[in-house]
Amino acid sequence: MAPNIPIHQTIGFRIFLAILLFSIIVTGLTTSLSIRRQYITNKQQIISHMEHVKKSILPSLSNNVWVGDRIQINLILDGITHLPDIDHAILQTRDKVLIAQAGALYSENNITRTFPLIYSYNWQEIDLGTITISASYDKIFAELRQKTYYALLEDGIKILFAGVFIFLIFHLLVTRHLKTMGDHVRNLDILNSKPLTLTRSGFKAGRIDELDDVVNAINEMHSNLAGAYLEIEQINIMLQEDIGKRQEAENKAVAAMEDWERTFNTFDDIVTIMDNTLVIQRVNKAACRMFGAEPEDLIGRHCYELFRGESKPCEKCPGIPAIYFSKSQVAEIEHKHLNKIFLISASPILDDSGELTGIVHTAKDITEHKLLEKQYIQAMKMESIGRLTGGIAHDFNNLLTAILGYCELAIGNTQDNTEMRRYLEVILNSAERAATLTRQLLAFSRKQPIMKKVVNLGILVNNMKMMLQRLIQENISLSIDCPISEMNIEADPGQVEQILMNLCVNARDAMPTGGTITIQTALFTADEDFAAWNEGLQPGAYVILQVIDTGMGMTREIQNKIFEPFFTTKDLGHGTGLGLATVYGIVKQHNGYISVESTPGRGTTFTVFFPISLADTPVAEDKKEEFFVPGKETILVVEDDPTIRTLIADSLQPKGFNVLGASGGSEAMDLARKYKGEIDVLLIDVIMPDMNGPEVAEQLRLIRPEAKTLFMSGYTDDIIEQYGILHPDVQFIQKPLIFKLLMSKIQEIMLQKNPIN
Repeated sequence: MAPNIPIHQTIGFRIFLAILLFSIIVTGLTTSLSIRRQYITNKQQIISHMEHVKKSILPSLSNNVWVGDRIQINLILDGITHLPDIDHAILQTRDKVLIAQAGALYSENNITRTFPLIYSYNWQEIDLGTITISASYDKIFAELRQKTYYALLEDGIKILFAGVFIFLIFHLLVTRHLKTMGDHVRNLDILNSKPLTLTRSGFKAGRIDELDDVVNAINEMHSNLAGAYLEIEQINIMLQEDIGKRQEAENKAVAAMEDWERTFNTFDDIVTIMDNTLVIQRVNKAACRMFGAEPEDLIGRHCYELFRGESKPCEKCPGIPAIYFSKSQVAEIEHKHLNKIFLISASPILDDSGELTGIVHTAKDITEHKLLEKQYIQAMKMESIGRLTGGIAHDFNNLLTAILGYCELAIGNTQDNTEMRRYLEVILNSAERAATLTRQLLAFSRKQPIMKKVVNLGILVNNMKMMLQRLIQENISLSIDCPISEMNIEADPGQVEQILMNLCVNARDAMPTGGTITIQTALFTADEDFAAWNEGLQPGAYVILQVIDTGMGMTREIQNKIFEPFFTTKDLGHGTGLGLATVYGIVKQHNGYISVESTPGRGTTFTVFFPISLADTPVAEDKKEEFFVPGKETILVVEDDPTIRTLIADSLQPKGFNVLGASGGSEAMDLARKYKGEIDVLLIDVIMPDMNGPEVAEQLRLIRPEAKTLFMSGYTDDIIEQYGILHPDVQFIQKPLIFKLLMSKIQEIMLQKNPIN
């Protein structure tokens, strides 16, 4: 349907307005020029009249003024004012004294001319005064306004009729045909419409004009469109078939892409696709999770920037050889910022022609695997040392027992201040150091026999203050902050003391110029997050022991090695490298955990975590101190090593003991049956060739139920505990035997009222 166009929006009306506006502007300009010319003409006429007065009337007026004829003066002035356009004339002396005037001034907008009155007398010119003549512009303007009004009215009527005529002619010749063409095009049916024809007036006389050209163009376009439409219909049919095939192919491609995307994002490993310059083009979700970023934050970055945090390719970069050789490459890369280790695989992407187009880059987080591997290697080290130590511990402890024992006996039988005594003391000191070294190796490998009981860690540390003060140098201050409330742990007190002494010695050696050692105990609860950050620590409640120094501190590399056996930063001959390794082993034997925090130049903090014990510490009985004075007590020693049997006899007999020796269970039972007197103590080796210690003790109790039992062994705890010897109520002494400790142990069991045999 053709739109109903308002008349003011038609082309004809706009042409009419344009002609009207143009005509108004032209008429305005021409009228303005005409009025200006009329104004100038009228003004020139007034000036001309004033000049006429000057030339024709002033001589007569001068004579009348000279003779003083006022009547004639007034007549002349009145005649001047009756001239065309002259309104006023005034005659004055040179001193501005009024002589006469005629007419009146009706406006302030005037043309004024002043002429002097000169009278010639005896060849002299006498100045009689001045005459001023005025003419008003108002008459000129009134006449000009009237002429302008009539001119504009006349021209306006002409313009209006001309514009209406042009509008009608344009409508007749153009506008109505344009509407016909618009209706035809608007209602055009490409296949069924008739050609466009216009109804033209007869005076056209067969001439072809612009409208005919447009009609022919429209009809030609119609014909072309009809042909093109039929062709398009045929093409559409073909396209529909092709589109169906393409749609099916696209659906398959989309499904394949979705499957690829799902597979790409299913990998737990980081997968990235890079170009030939190692710039990341695509990343999977695992990469986004690992780096805590969106894909757009990772795409466009170099792989070495992402995985290594560096500005250039890694030394072991697998991507570069993969590009160069077009073969898959593998390497381990450490990301220092993430504190992770990745197993990187780089595989080339080749097009159909074999040209390299990019790299598939996979990164598997093997941090935990490497940590487990490191822990496994460490465990294997410990196991190797443990096996080595355990394998020689028994024989070595027996040898040390003989050396220590006979050195003590020899020193006891040697006079003071002799060369022989000094030699023996050197041998004894060296043997004691060898025994200490053996205990440290056993402690590190967690094979040192321990006797656990409930102890208060705060009380234990406070009781060691004097001993620790003697252990450190005078230029080091010792601060102990150890509350005793709820500080119970289940531990071997001697081993805990060993931990504290070793840590204090380590702190002392870190402060050669002095400083402060602070020892603290506190309660601590390790949640799952804290335990996750500290491998090997289980969630739960702990009593922690902290040793803090203000020494030189350690680098990260040294911290990673300090618990390894035989590792030391001291000069050769100034340390065995077993101090902290021993601490580590003891802590592990107590199911604890140890951590270290250190900054070079700012000191070190060791923190030991002991599982808290809810049991109460045993309350010491308030009793009088008892003393055991050896008399003729009999001790039956069951030991397969004859040297040890002889040493024990040589050590105890001078103290008043009667010592019976047996090399095994059978011989011991024979002695027990045959000996007529009482047997007070059974000193039995745990492991012997024919019968083990507990079996021998069980048989001997049947024969000598009154005898008290003391076991001894040089084997490690993993072997001894199989025989139930490490029970808190079972009396046991570890080889190498120290004579003073042996006497103390015998005194202890002799004073017990109801010992467990």
